[in-house]
Order: sequence, then C-alpha cells, then structure tokens
Amino acid sequence: MAAGAWRKGLICLRLCFLSPPCRALSTSSRVLAGSRWRLRHGLPRSGNEYGPLTDLPDWSYADGRPGVLSTGQIRRRQERKELAQRLMELIGEVDFAVANHERRLKAVDDKRENIIRQKLKRKGGEAAENNTMTKDIS
Repeated sequence: MAAGAWRKGLICLRLCFLSPPCRALSTSSRVLAGSRWRLRHGLPRSGNEYGPLTDLPDWSYADGRPGVLSTGQIRRRQERKELAQRLMELIGEVDFAVANHERRLKAVDDKRENIIRQKLKRKGGEAAENNTMTKDIS
C-alpha cells in the first residue's frame, strides 16, 4: 500500500511540473478565452481589429475638431474604400448577369412565339364555316 501511495505522489509531482503554473482562479474554460468564442458571439477575432477604439481618432482639439489619424487608421480606411469599390464592381457584374439572363430567356420565348405564329394554319374548318354562315344569313 505504501508503494501505491508513493506512485500516486510521483504522478502528482509529474503533473504539477508538466502543467504551467497558474495563480489566478478561473471558473471558465481556457478555450473560451480565444478567438473562437469571440467569433461565435459576433465579436472581432481579436479586440483591436475594428471598433471605436481602433477607428476613431486618438485625440481631438479642444474646440471639437477631430485630431490627426494615425497611419494604421489611414491604412484601414484605404483598405475599406478599396473593398467597397470592389464590392460595387461585383454587384454591377451580378446585375449585368441577371439582366443578360432575363434577355436570353425573353429571346427564347419570343423565338418560340414566332415559330408558333409562322406555322401553317388550317384552311377551312371553323374559320371558313363562320364566314359562310354570316353570308347565308344576310
């Protein structure tokens, strides 16, 4: 029994040395502190990607004018501007493709209707009978 207790103690010592020391008491899992939790809750991957602390100027003048933007803020604005331009181009391409598809469908329908109109029509039959009946009556 003494050997079993000694082995348990050795295992405890090994686990203590293998795991990093932690002085903070935490009731949540370590996994929830990462980017997956933030993404699941609709937040940015890290805390400094976007938001008022990142996008707004760091300071302003006493009379209320905004301060000078940092180089990172200027770069982010430029990236967003380019992204918006690219999105507008892609939306234009999609609109063109939809209109082109509708034009093609209409052309196919018009062609089908034209073929139906150009087919040979029956001579005689109901049309001829209606004409003779009206002549006989008058």
